[in-house]
Amino acid sequence: KIPEDQHHRIFYVEDMSTYVNYLFPEKKYNLPPNDARVLVQVRDRQNNIVGVQGRTLGDSRIRYITCGKENTPLIFGLEVVDFNQMVYVLEGPFDSLFLPNSLATMGSDLSRVVKLLPGLKSYVLIFDNEPRNPEIVRLMEGAINREMPVCIFPKTIKSKDINDMILSGLTKEDIIQLI
Repeated sequence: KIPEDQHHRIFYVEDMSTYVNYLFPEKKYNLPPNDARVLVQVRDRQNNIVGVQGRTLGDSRIRYITCGKENTPLIFGLEVVDFNQMVYVLEGPFDSLFLPNSLATMGSDLSRVVKLLPGLKSYVLIFDNEPRNPEIVRLMEGAINREMPVCIFPKTIKSKDINDMILSGLTKEDIIQLI
């Protein structure tokens, strides 16, 4: 159910290893051969590819693989986000495709994006909806203690992330209202 206007940001590769080593020849990644994945390209503000994240389609023991240029923060959505508007900061790139003006950190430490992007003024951190995950709770508490705006979904929301909320029947507008 990814919106059609976001389809151009999603790619399929038959062999992620070959693709990644082509993109980043200076850093040889030792990835499984013939590993087909759906991926997103991580771009900087100037629209240069600085990384990729691939999601397995099958039964790979590694669900996500993230690769990129050394010493380059990988934040999905930098090339399209408008820092003059509310910015939704999420964990996963696929989740970010459902919300307007959003970034994804490709990990749970959402508050790091605020440190990396000093121009970010109006934002909200939207962690995956895992209230019993001690690591997520610790990160949320840390962000709240630093007075960062954090979305805490109501207990009535059982979906684990934005993608699952959409699959459960909520609309983008419903989710924005919840946030």
